[in-house]
Amino acid sequence: GEEFFRWLVKYLAKTLDTAYSLVGFWDPRNPAKVTTIAAYCRGEFLDNFEYDLHGTPCEGVLGGGSFCYPARVQEFFPEDHLLAEMGAQCYAGATMRDSEGIPMGIVAVLDTRPRDAVELKEPVLRIFAIRAATELERLRTERSLRASEARARQQCAELDAIYQNAPVGLCVLDPE
Repeated sequence: GEEFFRWLVKYLAKTLDTAYSLVGFWDPRNPAKVTTIAAYCRGEFLDNFEYDLHGTPCEGVLGGGSFCYPARVQEFFPEDHLLAEMGAQCYAGATMRDSEGIPMGIVAVLDTRPRDAVELKEPVLRIFAIRAATELERLRTERSLRASEARARQQCAELDAIYQNAPVGLCVLDPE
């Protein structure tokens, strides 16, 4: 569940020794925004937030798979005010994709110091992104199944009410 994503951002930041890490959900029905599922900063979990995708490194991640800016990331994305607020010098991100390959969101790490690209270990980031996407897809499927079950129970309850309140007898026949 949601606790998984908190665990993921915590251990991602620790594994890659970065100040920030986040998992963000991207909804194609609202393609201009990303909403964090979990975010972590220097040992503390952050409240989830929504941010504009345009002009951010995350926009490139969703469009192309993974990106790494080991230094001067703010110079490449001057419109991204969140990078400035964080004091970010480096950024690495990977796309979360569902089982059909459709983008679902991003997993990203940021740091306040320049880093060597090798230190950011993009393959590790991609592994975390795959695991996060799997969990997010599982949660979506579970929610969909619960909603379907609720609709089925409602329909059964409505049919039961019809049978219980019928002014005449009802008979169900098997045509065979």
